[in-house]
Amino acid sequence: ELASMATEVDVAQAFVDACILALNEEKLSAEDAAKVRAWIGRHAVAFRETDVEAEAEALWDIRRTCSQAMYALGNAKLNEDIVVPMRNYVTFIKYLAGLKRRSGLPIPTFGHLADGNLHVNIMYHRSVATESRAAEKAVGELMQTVVKLGGAISGEHGIGITKLEYLAEGELAAFRDYKQRVDPEGRFNKGKLMPGGDLTGAYTPSFNLLGTESLILEQSEIGSIADSIKDCLRCGKCKPVCA
Repeated sequence: ELASMATEVDVAQAFVDACILALNEEKLSAEDAAKVRAWIGRHAVAFRETDVEAEAEALWDIRRTCSQAMYALGNAKLNEDIVVPMRNYVTFIKYLAGLKRRSGLPIPTFGHLADGNLHVNIMYHRSVATESRAAEKAVGELMQTVVKLGGAISGEHGIGITKLEYLAEGELAAFRDYKQRVDPEGRFNKGKLMPGGDLTGAYTPSFNLLGTESLILEQSEIGSIADSIKDCLRCGKCKPVCA
């Protein structure tokens, strides 16, 4: 897939800062491997290649710390797990550059280049109301753009309370019809993905960005608790590095 991308999509035009490639040369033809190396040679300012496992792990450690490193840019973030077709990478990353300018916020992005799944991190300071509003607005604009580009609003973390508002009624109709037939009294996971199940009634500091809870977090012991779990992405895959 990556060898094909090297000829079909010039990712270098999209101002990608760093890229880690893991090539299985037992499965990759010599011709395709040569295409990838040629692409790297044309566009990389610098690159490092290794087939030593320990050295490869050291490179992957950089990728694993991306999420936590974002907090150098703000004490809160909205981490959006989106998908963009590879053919639209250049358009999308240029769009992100514009979104940064319009919002005035840092928006570092990383992900899985070979399958289109990207993690867009909108960074802000939770006690600054203007940044909180800008972050919330940026998410809405991001979701609309992703759909227009033929992508999806979630790649691996699923749809829940924070993304319900970005789904069209037609996309929810089949689920709600099934839910009504198997659980007419709404006993199972009550209210999830149902009308009114979005952020409107939520009272959670990480969801309601603009409420007085932002001040409470900054001025009380609750703030230290929130800080201790700030790296949680609610991905459902608890890892020691996030704790």
